[in-house]
Amino acid sequence: MIIIALIIVIYNISFTETEPAVNFNYSIYRIDENNLYQICKQDAFNSENSEISVEVSPLFPDYIIITNLVNSNESVTNTSKINLAPNPFEDFTVLSFESLQEEIDIKITDINGKLIFEDRYTYASELKINLTRISTGLYILSYICEEMQDSINLVIE
Repeated sequence: MIIIALIIVIYNISFTETEPAVNFNYSIYRIDENNLYQICKQDAFNSENSEISVEVSPLFPDYIIITNLVNSNESVTNTSKINLAPNPFEDFTVLSFESLQEEIDIKITDINGKLIFEDRYTYASELKINLTRISTGLYILSYICEEMQDSINLVIE
């Protein structure tokens, strides 16, 4: 007699301290024998719908990344001087600065910290960043210019 046991685990994550009217995007990356950081589920939640439910069979670890949800018609603004739009995007996005920057260093890394893209721009206030050759997922865009430096989550669809 052969007995096959299939273990199905469902885990739930609830976010009880979310602000009203703030939406969040999440991506769950599966780490198992067939997937190494492959997206197994993407969705959004907010204060009214604040639970993530995921089925895992068999049991393997997942890596969950949560970011503010931004519609493609909206933009991410870090301070009043920086703007990134659209985000999420498919082919390109534009990083805009309030004023002309003498030098801008841009680095884009994946969620593991692997460098995907790096460039230096001079005398620019707007950068069109084309990432059509990069696979879908969550990345981190870091910039350094004159007196500012910061990182922005970047979502490629």
